[in-house]
Amino acid sequence: MKYRREIDGLRAIAVLPVILFHAGFEVFGGGFVGVDVFFVISGYLITGIILEDLKHGRFTIAGFYERRARRILPALFFVMLCCVPLAWVLMLPSQFENFSKSLIAVSLFGSNILFGGQDGYFGPTAETQPLLHTWSLAVEEQYYIVFPLLLMTLWRYRRNRILTVIVALAVLSLIVAELGWRYNPKANFYFTPSRIWELLAGALCAFAPRPRPGVKGNLLSLLGLGMIVASILTFDESLPFPSLYTLAPVAGCALIILFAAPQTWTARLLSIKPFVGIGLISYSAYLWHQPMFVFARLSSVEGPSQAVLLALAATSLGLAYLSWRFVEQPFRRGPVFGFGQRRFVFSASVAGMALFILCGTAANNTPYFESNLPEKGKYYFSYIDYHRTPNYFKQYRASKCFYGSTQDSFSYFDQELCLSHKTGVKNYIIVGDSHAAHLWYAINETFPEVNVMQASASGCFPLVSREGTYAGKKRCSDLVQFIFESYIVEHKVDGIILSGRWNDSSVADFPSTIAYLKQHVPQIIVLGPTVEFTTDVPVILGANSRLPIEEIAVKARGLVNESKLQVSDAIAAAIKETSAQFVPLIPYVCRPDACTLLAGNGEPLVFDYAHFTLAGSLSIVQRLKQSGALHLD
Repeated sequence: MKYRREIDGLRAIAVLPVILFHAGFEVFGGGFVGVDVFFVISGYLITGIILEDLKHGRFTIAGFYERRARRILPALFFVMLCCVPLAWVLMLPSQFENFSKSLIAVSLFGSNILFGGQDGYFGPTAETQPLLHTWSLAVEEQYYIVFPLLLMTLWRYRRNRILTVIVALAVLSLIVAELGWRYNPKANFYFTPSRIWELLAGALCAFAPRPRPGVKGNLLSLLGLGMIVASILTFDESLPFPSLYTLAPVAGCALIILFAAPQTWTARLLSIKPFVGIGLISYSAYLWHQPMFVFARLSSVEGPSQAVLLALAATSLGLAYLSWRFVEQPFRRGPVFGFGQRRFVFSASVAGMALFILCGTAANNTPYFESNLPEKGKYYFSYIDYHRTPNYFKQYRASKCFYGSTQDSFSYFDQELCLSHKTGVKNYIIVGDSHAAHLWYAINETFPEVNVMQASASGCFPLVSREGTYAGKKRCSDLVQFIFESYIVEHKVDGIILSGRWNDSSVADFPSTIAYLKQHVPQIIVLGPTVEFTTDVPVILGANSRLPIEEIAVKARGLVNESKLQVSDAIAAAIKETSAQFVPLIPYVCRPDACTLLAGNGEPLVFDYAHFTLAGSLSIVQRLKQSGALHLD
């Protein structure tokens, strides 16, 4: 297959936004689409190579997998090997447990399956997963287990049906992606059947003739580049992905492949030396960047600044060149250390996989932490796994009165338990997201003369816009619509408490929400946002456990997300002229000079970045009652 410089340049356009996205630069909010561009390029190049070999009668499955092993495994194994000692030193026990599982999953090219069952690509734990990015390698390798066999079979028996089969499979895969994000968006992101249409789009490009110069080629290849750049700059994690939105970067990449002849503006731009150079090392750059960012974040309680992350991004390119020059190239060209023969390549590949599987199975750094942390530090760190404890389920009534992001249906909500209306007492209902759920138990216990009911779902703002619409995913809109339009209309509710992880965009909907609710509910209480820390509180406490708590409290004040203070003030101003009662929470957690990190019994007040523990929520609500800030009339 003839070399095309612009394709290497296109690789640079793919990898740089991915790196900058993981570095946290908001302007590259859609940088993750670089992976989709990689999929199309991979499908195009690999299919082209297979077709060329089939035409000349030299294609073999063994030869194909030998090339894949030489291309993928040496650099991957080298980066994994470098990650192990850093993970041992810098990770907490629960983090290292996840890392150990990922070593096994990556070795078996199943990391997309592992990560698909966890917090999600955009979730908070993504920043503690050094091998998270290998999900895309797993998708590719799973695809390449089947595709060469399919293509070889069709070439032999149904050569005239190859394009028809590929198009049909691509359309089916896109339908799977569209259905997948609606029912399980986190898993859909990693799901191979939801992704193979992107690789097949590249495969279809391999059947087209090489692009020829002309006005049409200039315009269409430039349009393709614009579609990719627009996706990078305008997409963000709120979009369902993969989905029809993914057509933009995929089609953009296909247009460049099909129409960027060497004389076109797009090909000339992509063929300049910096782009081509980065494209050549793009695989190693992709491998290096995520571990570097993760370990930098783990090595500091405060977390690295954007300047440091930018420097690390540049360093990842330097390391990429070294591993491309001294690891990738020697093994691809062979022979290296006896790897000239195919059987040695396969033997070494199996041995490497077995080594990391054994390492992942046996790894356990608990003794390290046991010997290096004071008892208080171990106690604080134990709260990282608070969501698995009985207190968490007691406090949240998870999967019954609070349902999470994997439960995207109102049918999960236990109305009989959560909306148990009582006679002879006042009935209040707290509605919102997890920032409502973490306060339900404490409010119910602190005000025993009142029956407090609960309706909460992950990522749910209990607001109605001026147009009468409900925001959020189906689990939220269905729940809030039921409470607002059915439950409080049909039942006597004395008060409603609105609580959520409010942001700037939610402020405008408070007046219309309160205007609607006051028709049905006498008392409306809006709880302000709570303090959000840039680092989980158990980590702040555990990492500084040798310091007096007063010093840790001062240090924690510097780790506060200041934007929540502005949101709190904006909500207070928005409802000032209404009949609703605003209760700010931030002053009960942080003062201007320090933050309260422990409840009265010595437990951490917060178990992650913002959610109260059971003891923490009781402490906060009791103080709200004592000060008169919260009263249920």
